[in-house]
Amino acid sequence: KVKLMHNSKGLTLMEVLVTVSILTIVFGMTFGAMRIYDVSISMGSTKSNLSAQATQALNKMREELSKSTASRVIVNDGGVMAGKPLPDSIDFQIPMGLDANQNIQWGDGGIETAWIEYYLRDNQLVKMFDVYVTTEPQIVLANDITNLRFTLSGNSLTIDVTASKAIQRGIIPALSVTMSTRVDFKN
Repeated sequence: KVKLMHNSKGLTLMEVLVTVSILTIVFGMTFGAMRIYDVSISMGSTKSNLSAQATQALNKMREELSKSTASRVIVNDGGVMAGKPLPDSIDFQIPMGLDANQNIQWGDGGIETAWIEYYLRDNQLVKMFDVYVTTEPQIVLANDITNLRFTLSGNSLTIDVTASKAIQRGIIPALSVTMSTRVDFKN
């Protein structure tokens, strides 16, 4: 007679628990690494966008302001007028050409004697034409700007801009980029 041996050994409860625990740890580490990678990419992209916006706005302001002269620039340094705080802003004019007596005519590039203003409003860097006429257009140069500062010293103007943005509340603190540029007036 042939005796068949049947070896039917199954998994014990302990072996199943150890296997499930190891798989849980491996999946947890994998998803954790993917989450860290996702957050890193998001942070890098946000910081890059903030930097690009701030750089573009600073270049635009420097380009326009370099056409002006220190005598045609008025810096509002956050003082108080009529009991109300003033924002940091700058008003200026650019040369528009010469009059019949060969004197420089100043304006905003479109209207003689009109002014251009840069200021911060609701975390937006705004350019406004003809400060004294409210119907003139306003252009948003950059968003997420939290600080704007102008410092006029002699024939030099320093512009400081801080751009800031929160990408995930509670997980990552707000990211910020601070940039500065200088305008040297010719006369």
